[in-house]
Amino acid sequence: MVVTMGVIMMLTLSTAVTMTAVGGDQAPGRSDQQRKGAFAAAEAGLQVYVHKLLVDNNYWDKCTVPNDGVYQYWDRKARPTSDTRTNWKLLNAPTVSETDPTTLNTGKLAPVGAYAIETLPANGATACNPSKPEDTVIDKTTATFRVRVSGRAVNPATNLPSGPTRTLIATFKRKSFLDYIYFTDYEVMDPATYKSNSPTLNRDTRENPGRNPNGATQRNVVAWGNDACSYYSYERGENNAFREDQQFIGNRSRSSGVLLDSGSNAGTWADHTVECSEIRFVTGDAVLGPMHTNDSPLLCGQPDFGRKPSDAVETSAPGTGTIASSYRQDPACGTSSPDVNYENQPVRDANKGTWRYNQPLLQLPASNKSLKEEAAADYTFRGETTIVMSASGLNITGRRADGVVYNNTRVAYPTEGVLFVDNRIDKAQGPLCDGGYRVDAPYEARTGCGIAKVSGEYNSSLTIGAADDVIIMNHTKRAASSPALLGLIAQNFIRVYHPVTNQATCNSSPSSAVNGPGSVTDMRIDAALLTLAHSFIVDNYRCGASLEDLNVFGAISQKFRGPVGTGSRGSSTTGYLKKYEYDDRLAVRSPPKFLDPVQSAWRIKTFQEQSPAQDPPK
Repeated sequence: MVVTMGVIMMLTLSTAVTMTAVGGDQAPGRSDQQRKGAFAAAEAGLQVYVHKLLVDNNYWDKCTVPNDGVYQYWDRKARPTSDTRTNWKLLNAPTVSETDPTTLNTGKLAPVGAYAIETLPANGATACNPSKPEDTVIDKTTATFRVRVSGRAVNPATNLPSGPTRTLIATFKRKSFLDYIYFTDYEVMDPATYKSNSPTLNRDTRENPGRNPNGATQRNVVAWGNDACSYYSYERGENNAFREDQQFIGNRSRSSGVLLDSGSNAGTWADHTVECSEIRFVTGDAVLGPMHTNDSPLLCGQPDFGRKPSDAVETSAPGTGTIASSYRQDPACGTSSPDVNYENQPVRDANKGTWRYNQPLLQLPASNKSLKEEAAADYTFRGETTIVMSASGLNITGRRADGVVYNNTRVAYPTEGVLFVDNRIDKAQGPLCDGGYRVDAPYEARTGCGIAKVSGEYNSSLTIGAADDVIIMNHTKRAASSPALLGLIAQNFIRVYHPVTNQATCNSSPSSAVNGPGSVTDMRIDAALLTLAHSFIVDNYRCGASLEDLNVFGAISQKFRGPVGTGSRGSSTTGYLKKYEYDDRLAVRSPPKFLDPVQSAWRIKTFQEQSPAQDPPK
């Protein structure tokens, strides 16, 4: 009996000790669970913020959005009891059905956590200023901004945040065509223009079967160009030389050759020879801002790239151990090099951009149809449409998609910020769009195509999209002191209007052509320009007298290089010299609904947990 009682006593004491130990672990276990829930809530809040940025690229400048759980920065040391996070945003999840624990009861939601987001100030500011968000939120050195996201678990008894706080700080960096004053995919000239640059304009020349690597199939010059010339220069092989099949020789037969319309051999048939045509950066060209090319640029002389070392001058060319191998020199120009910053090279200018090679490719979207879907019905047009901007609105001449005809009709800027010009689809209203690129007489005769003809001075942000081309008819400028941004997005070409007389002989005898009425000297364009399938180009760039400078303040993005003039080492013979300057606002702001590369505009560059966390005041 004594032994039995002793055993019972020992078991009782052991049970008591065990219960005490377990009871002691409950509080730490509950705290650990709450800490994990708080971290998950902070991560969820950060993802909500990322989603808001995807929906609205300028969401960062709101400073405070209480309904979304976004607040001003709380400086706990300076104001320990003045927490700006006045109402934490609850994260809800479906509850589990009581009758079937394996099934979610979507009719009932229960809070599982809560988060609050703070917009962190930059550049010495103490808070985000809604009237000057760029100055108080965006770091001027890195073009990044930061948010602080705090998370807490929720007490199931009260459905209120409780327990410890976990805090994340995320840095956002933008990746966009708008990061650059100049972006191009291919440095080669757009194959669509090869037809219009033949000795006689727009002859549908087909290749000589003897020089056709495809056997019996004869391609026309545009189809040949797309096949033979759409390569990055560093993919062409040794010395970046064009292959033999990258020369087009037209067929001599009457059925598909070139009929010469002028000169001593007028009326006879001849071969039409075209090579993949590359466009040079020359002395006198100035690209004043960051730039990126997926290709390797061809240089003649010393063009200026960038305004300061923080302006990235990027090429995706891999290089072969030396920076000089990531660009190419035109042999006709002697020694050429970019006037930029780089190490261990003879040219180094502290006032220019920094050369970077082997940079990632940026991919253009295939279409601007998503922009069309953003335009309201009252701002959707079909066929050729003229838009003249002014402080009081838009003067529009054209046919709306619903059939309403505008004749210099004044309308307000669209609330959504988007106007779209689509191709004609109703044969009863005239011929449908035949596509292509033509500048032969009659100039720009492109019936049925969605062409937006743009000019004027704007004071409200606007994006104009076109299913075919955008033609810039005259100076297109932002009103003085206006914060507005303009985007021009063409599926095909963005063209600078430039008619010439003696159009038929423009290419065979450029000196005989004369700049026609409507040609603009020292053209000014304040806009972000994006062409998805073709180029930014000056029509008839090889004809007529010099038009001096083409001044673009904004950003230019294109698939193929578009020529704007001809000349030699700083002098302009025809067309324009390039004077491209970056609008630094585009590093953080976008025209309405502007298209991005095939990736998100703002992305999380870094995020880390802050310790200690920003717990609410006791």
